[in-house]
Amino acid sequence: MDRNVLRRVMPPETYRRCVDQADAVVVPIEYRHERDLVRDVLAYLDTRGIFAWRNNTGGIRAEYGEKKRFFRFGAPGSGDVFGVLAGGRFLSIECKVRGNKPTLAQDEWIGRVRQAGGVAGVVHDLQELGQLLKGA
Repeated sequence: MDRNVLRRVMPPETYRRCVDQADAVVVPIEYRHERDLVRDVLAYLDTRGIFAWRNNTGGIRAEYGEKKRFFRFGAPGSGDVFGVLAGGRFLSIECKVRGNKPTLAQDEWIGRVRQAGGVAGVVHDLQELGQLLKGA
C-alpha cells in the first residue's frame, strides 16, 4: 500500500508509529472500537509486506420468493484478520478492545491454527501484534 494512502486512512499518530518507526516500540492506543484496531492491524501488516486480509464471519437472513432462509458464512471462531507469512505460514489474528475476551470458539480456533503450525493470537493493540509477529 502506498504511504500516501496509509496517511489518509490511518490516524496521524498510528501512521507515524507504523511507517516512520518501523522497528521501534509501538506505544499502545486504547481502541474503543474493534473496527479501528482491525484497520490499523491491516495497515501495519501491509507496511511490513505481509499479505493479509479481513476475514468476515456471521450470518444473514434472506428471503427468496416466499421462503425465508438463514445463511452462515465463515468458520465459527476464526480470526478477524488472516494472512500468509514469509515461507507460507498461515496467520490468524483476533482483534479485541481491552476488556473484551475471546470466546471459547475463538480460543479453540487459535489452538487449532497453532497446532497445525500457523501463527495465531489475540491482539489489543499494535504493540501486541508486533510481539506476536516476533514469535513467528
